[in-house]
Amino acid sequence: MSCYNHFPKFSKIKISYLPFCWYKELYCALILREARTNEGLGFPQQDIFLEQVALCGMEGYIEFLQQNWTLAIINWKTAQGCYKHANTHKLSSRSANTISFGCSNHATGLAAAALSLNLRYVLFKMMRMS
Repeated sequence: MSCYNHFPKFSKIKISYLPFCWYKELYCALILREARTNEGLGFPQQDIFLEQVALCGMEGYIEFLQQNWTLAIINWKTAQGCYKHANTHKLSSRSANTISFGCSNHATGLAAAALSLNLRYVLFKMMRMS
């Protein structure tokens, strides 16, 4: 995978992209290991898992777009089509707003991002097959 400047605003700054690419690959490899551990434990940390899939999925790591993970994300959806915070003991000071039906705007947004990445990947594979 090639590494390119994600921050056009800073494009005039002379920096080496090699360390950025190396760290991105290292972090997503470590994140993948953590995501697999989370899966093995039955996804006790759904919020962080959704963040991991969205972040590294957007960076092009298809290892995060597994069918069983996509099905798990779909199964976490409420009957109203949104997502609630599954983690009862949060360590973060960041707050998410509760929207209609007691759902979380943060969790719903992350799930939408993760599912849209999966849809994009499936469509890409279908287009390559035709």
